Amino acid sequence: MKTAVEICNDALRILGLRTDCTNIDSPLSDSDKVFKAYFGQVRRKTIKATRPRFACVEDLELAGSPIDPIDPNKGVMFIKPVDCLYLQKVNGATDFTIYGSEIKPRCGIRINPADGAASIAINYVKDVADTLIWTDEFDELMAAKLAQKAATFLTKDTKAIQAANIAAQVSMLEFNSLNAKDAKIKKKDHNVFKHFWPFPARY
Repeated sequence: MKTAVEICNDALRILGLRTDCTNIDSPLSDSDKVFKAYFGQVRRKTIKATRPRFACVEDLELAGSPIDPIDPNKGVMFIKPVDCLYLQKVNGATDFTIYGSEIKPRCGIRINPADGAASIAINYVKDVADTLIWTDEFDELMAAKLAQKAATFLTKDTKAIQAANIAAQVSMLEFNSLNAKDAKIKKKDHNVFKHFWPFPARY
């Protein structure tokens, strides 16, 4: 687990640059300014693309807008959490619709008999901005992705730019492999049916 500045410095090492990033909140150097401009963008894109375990929220109880006592059948509004990058499931299913920030489940809205409040359960990937919560593997992936994004702004060396692109691709493959094992994702067994004629051949 590293700070954002340490991850940026790892990105500079991937590019073969000896300069250091010192502060991306109040940038002074060229590298500081580049990383300030792209750190958040790369973070959100990478978390959304890889869906790391530390960013996955499972079965969060999401309350809806109050039910209208005059018209109980009127649609209830559910708003996505502000840190939601990718909504995976609603009530354990992928059968839902999103309009802007509003979630419209197809079914499974629960009503609490005590207060009449409506709720649903959502699984989503959140934007984790605190780098100290990230895993070491995600730190490495972020450094590679930052190096790829910042390469053309920080160097004119084509070999360094090419190396950054390769490092980003390799890091993505390695992280996805580790993340799949961590999530205990297994390939489904597929039954293979051979095509055959069910009746005896006629001669």
